[in-house]
Amino acid sequence: MIEIYTDGGANPNPGEGGLGILLLHEQHRLEIWEYYDHATNNFLELTAILHALQAIKKKNIPTIVYSDSEYAICVVTGIKYARANRDLVDEIKYEISQFTDIKFSKVLAHSGNINNEFVDHLCHLARDTKSGGKKRY
Repeated sequence: MIEIYTDGGANPNPGEGGLGILLLHEQHRLEIWEYYDHATNNFLELTAILHALQAIKKKNIPTIVYSDSEYAICVVTGIKYARANRDLVDEIKYEISQFTDIKFSKVLAHSGNINNEFVDHLCHLARDTKSGGKKRY
């Protein structure tokens, strides 16, 4: 199972923002953070999901994506229609179609989930340092 945790946020909204991604598979770990000089919370939440899905090479491994954004989960799974960011949502849906077994799960923000707290930290790191990066373990 591949576990993906994503988060994105801008301050103010819209404004400077960052996104954080954590991919976990067996003993492997990949951390990604990216800075955006002008974006919305929703754009960053969706972009985090897109970049996470694009980072997965083996799309035949069961995958679960965790996000604290109800909006992002609802628009990428088709529960709700995206009025904004439609091109981005279409890109995500294309990536989803490449997986043989993928699920999405909403997690509560700032509720003690260590991996969700970590991707929130990566968002702040990107925004505070105005930089991006990757770490593999």
